[in-house]
Amino acid sequence: MPVSDWYLRTKRRLFPKGVRRWGTRQTARVAHRTSERDFARCFESLRIPPGTVVCVHGAMSGFGHLSDGLGSVFSALQAAVPGCTIMMPSFPFSETMLGYLRSEAVFDPRHTPSACGQLSEALRVQPGARRGSHPTHACVAIGPRARDLIDGTESCPTPFGEDSSYGRFSRIAGARLLLLCTNSTSHVHRLQELANWPNLFLPDTLPARTRDVDGEIRTWQVQVHRPLLPLFVALPGNGDRPVYLWLPDYATLFPNSRERAVLARLGPGSASDMLSVRQAEWLRTGVMRTAACGPGEVMAIDLQPWQARLCQDLRRSLEQWPDAYTLVALEDANRRGLLR
Repeated sequence: MPVSDWYLRTKRRLFPKGVRRWGTRQTARVAHRTSERDFARCFESLRIPPGTVVCVHGAMSGFGHLSDGLGSVFSALQAAVPGCTIMMPSFPFSETMLGYLRSEAVFDPRHTPSACGQLSEALRVQPGARRGSHPTHACVAIGPRARDLIDGTESCPTPFGEDSSYGRFSRIAGARLLLLCTNSTSHVHRLQELANWPNLFLPDTLPARTRDVDGEIRTWQVQVHRPLLPLFVALPGNGDRPVYLWLPDYATLFPNSRERAVLARLGPGSASDMLSVRQAEWLRTGVMRTAACGPGEVMAIDLQPWQARLCQDLRRSLEQWPDAYTLVALEDANRRGLLR
């Protein structure tokens, strides 16, 4: 047995996964900490104007131990951006929309936990937070424009349509996306709807159930996202055939470790050049701003110019490689391990 294999097996036997996780958390408490003051300084450096509507997505493990708790993210943002409205996804599932609907679950906006991460759940339980009643893609918001973003979105037939929370957010001048150690933002699904993305939905609608404020169950017919396949964009490869890239990576090369991994996988060529040049332009013009925060990274995106450019680029990809977006091509690429 190679020495490396023996070492790993011994380590796992002596330090089971639960023990290792505990050790990682204790190390973070000492060596990797982020305080409310750290977040406040970071958000101030991003120069987000007062009163801005901000949609937040976060992978909070990147900040190590939050010495002032998850709520410190919101209080720091409210202090740095007076009068802001904060919105987050608060969906009741973490896997696929199809799997959730097949479970015949009943969504209760008042009691069903958010499955979109600990930060989203922390916002849901904040005093004054408003959560939507859309049966599959409810959002939660707090601040002066929360009602505008949340109320009446439950009847939107598509998850990211015009009258969804994301549809309303997408039309607000000066709105910002705030990414905390992640580029995984639900707003990419709004871009797909804006760009008329092929094969985005399954052919048939399905019933989705919500419990209203009177305790009655209401049923809505919703269009259902096709799992996995539509989340990839065709880019120029080394030959005539394109390569596929996960849509959030296509939209935003962030954080730095993710940017390096994506560009290394694409290798030298027109695809990586295009992504790098576009990202550099956004950073130069202020469409994107980044800042360090404790051990983590934060990016603020000026939504309107970013969204407009991406929709333009996505439509160009659809025109250039229509055959790459057929179900047959996507299913073949998935079987060959090209969708990653």
